[in-house]
Amino acid sequence: MMWQKKKAVARKTALGLILIAVFCASMVSCKNDDNSSTEQKTVTVTFLSGDGYWLEGEKKVTEKKVSVPYESTGEDQKPIAPILENFQIAGWFKKQGDEVSEIAYTFVEPIKNPLVLQARWKNTVSDHILSFDTRGGSKVASQTVTYGKTPTQPADPTLKDKYFVGWYADADCLTSFDFTKQLATNMTAYARWVDFKGSVDDFNAYASANKDRLVKGSGLTLEFLFVDDKATEISFTADAEDAIKNTKNAYTFDYSGMTAVTGAVTKFGTKVLNDGEEIDTGIVAVIFPSNATGVGRFAYCSHLQRVILPSSLEKVQVSAFEGCTALTASSVIWPETGNITIGSFAFSDCTGLKSMTIPGSVKVVHPNAFFQCSNLEELSFSEGVEDIEAYPVASNDKKMNLRRVRLPQSLKILWGTSFCFDHNVTKNIDFTYNGTMEEYKEITVNYPATDPSQFPVKCTDGTVIDSGLGISDN
Repeated sequence: MMWQKKKAVARKTALGLILIAVFCASMVSCKNDDNSSTEQKTVTVTFLSGDGYWLEGEKKVTEKKVSVPYESTGEDQKPIAPILENFQIAGWFKKQGDEVSEIAYTFVEPIKNPLVLQARWKNTVSDHILSFDTRGGSKVASQTVTYGKTPTQPADPTLKDKYFVGWYADADCLTSFDFTKQLATNMTAYARWVDFKGSVDDFNAYASANKDRLVKGSGLTLEFLFVDDKATEISFTADAEDAIKNTKNAYTFDYSGMTAVTGAVTKFGTKVLNDGEEIDTGIVAVIFPSNATGVGRFAYCSHLQRVILPSSLEKVQVSAFEGCTALTASSVIWPETGNITIGSFAFSDCTGLKSMTIPGSVKVVHPNAFFQCSNLEELSFSEGVEDIEAYPVASNDKKMNLRRVRLPQSLKILWGTSFCFDHNVTKNIDFTYNGTMEEYKEITVNYPATDPSQFPVKCTDGTVIDSGLGISDN
């Protein structure tokens, strides 16, 4: 009996131990399952930068994927704000397909499913004001232009006895105002007016009808705009010539409104003949049409102060501005690009020139282009100029004051007698070349000087080389 009781107790003890072991094992298993579940349950949130970007090194990226804990708000996992110049982020907005919510995502709800959020932006740049200076014309209201938008061209103003030409971006009315471009700052558009706008025939009729007023009004400021193609060979009636010669220092003749010019403006601008006597026309400015290919003769217009050349220009003709003594370095507005040739004597006797920069749109400079420009001290040739021919600066009887010459790396042909003629040009000229000595040696020097050492050239690599320039026996 005792044996049986002991056996029963042992059996119960074993069964209890087994139950305890099973319970413990199940608890461990549950704990492991809970840990596994916690590690695996994360949600992917995709952040899109919209119009902005993030920088990763030097690379711009527009998308970031972030894993956030399941049922967390994602607030702590947001990436740094992306970048967009002149804008700041307005918030993150939920995106589904192609649709982006108008309501900002608040990061307060628990995230249980994948999510796409896109940045929206608000600009930090103020709107701009466009004002209109009508120069005495009827008032035009200013415009507040929203950032990113373009201004609206207003109706033309009016002014008694004047013709409206257009709006300009500068007070000198050199550059037309472009209403198709966004404003970068507050701006003013300036009205330009002329006293006459029409064809050459209309001008002759106008001058005849207003002869008494024009002749008696010596010194009047009058400006005319031609709008036909006859200005290639302008011919004025006697009445028109009287009007011109009796109102000296008063005229701007603008060819820019012409529609069919293909060649040079060849006649108007010379002195007007009056019974065999030359009379100064008194022109102060000439503006060429956008499709004119050449500049004709405006020689000895001693009051000429402004010349605006078109991008279509191919050649400044022989003696085009000879004797135009009021021209200065800033008087001539060259096109930025082109394939222009400056003809012989084009600027000869322009004694008002103290310096001159030839732009890269000019490729060839013909002989004597600056003949007898006795006050010219500095002459710079920009990159793009390829051929400088004999005696661009020279003189028969005037002492020349040339001190500095800048030569471009683009130069291919140079004449040895380019910068002197007998001994009227000073020997103290500072020549610099925008290239190395080896590059200078590639230039073809025609008719090299007898003593090439008299004008050494300083190169950008610090070397000094005999230029081949000087007085030639050839």
